[in-house]
Amino acid sequence: MSTKKEKRFAQIQQLMKEMSELALEAIHNGCESFCDLNQEVAAQVIADDVKMDVLDDKIETEIVRAIARFQPVAADIRKLSVYFKVITDLRRIGRYGYNMALLTQQMKGKQHFKKLIKIPEMGRTAIRMTEIALNGLFDNETDSPLKKLLEEDELVDAMMDELFRELVTYTSEDPSRFTVAMYYLLAGRYLERAEDHAVSIGYYAHYMKTGKRGLNQI
Repeated sequence: MSTKKEKRFAQIQQLMKEMSELALEAIHNGCESFCDLNQEVAAQVIADDVKMDVLDDKIETEIVRAIARFQPVAADIRKLSVYFKVITDLRRIGRYGYNMALLTQQMKGKQHFKKLIKIPEMGRTAIRMTEIALNGLFDNETDSPLKKLLEEDELVDAMMDELFRELVTYTSEDPSRFTVAMYYLLAGRYLERAEDHAVSIGYYAHYMKTGKRGLNQI
């Protein structure tokens, strides 16, 4: 039979998973709204953003209560401290989806001047990296995801550089494209930062599983 402490820890983990789903949904739908210029999807992402704030506060409160009430051992403290950090990364990932939706609203009345390739690719990568990080965090059978995430991160940096060079060429050819090109650059930056937070979650998952920190301890 589960103890009260185990039940409380399981409840906290379930809340973490709910917040993870919201973050993934936000970055997916925010990117989709921008690529498709779908104002309805953008409005829904913006409306749903408050749900993450509610969960953020609730998880933080439950973690503090669990530590105060159950005086957990070292391994439990490590898990709770990791969760306490990861909710910030999840909140930021969700907020970048929200920011993408805001870009969609700013694009109202405008059109894409090119077929988008890098931005949806970066969106898919952000989602994949976040899923890899979260699987490493929640699945006891999964090894540390950090090495794989760091390899993916290098590819993302290369994609962002390619996007920048591409936009310089487009705006040089036609300066009237400048405003929309800046929206593209912002979209790429938001997705790049979301991917950085996925790597951050990977670091915490690595620490939770191994008790080790730093690149030299992978």
